[in-house]
Amino acid sequence: MSENIHHAGHLKTSALVGNLNLSAIRMVGKIYQSGAETGVFRPGLDQLDIHLTLMALAFYKVSNRATINVVFGRDMGVPEVRARRRASIIEAVLRFVRA
Repeated sequence: MSENIHHAGHLKTSALVGNLNLSAIRMVGKIYQSGAETGVFRPGLDQLDIHLTLMALAFYKVSNRATINVVFGRDMGVPEVRARRRASIIEAVLRFVRA
């Protein structure tokens, strides 16, 4: 989040970070392509869109843990809450990609 405030100044100088993210996107792409070829996933989705959706759903509960707890009274670090949130994320992503 700090990198975004600073317009990714440090990331622009790192070859390592870009390669790490590309490998994650490639992995999502392989899984998606395999599912699309077998008819399990709907065709025409972009692997980066899938990746960004996964990251947004996974990161929000971490980056906003304190405010979620204060505003909604829910500690996102409690194992039961984490498990329920994980299941919700999986369901949301599957509904997004399924045929």
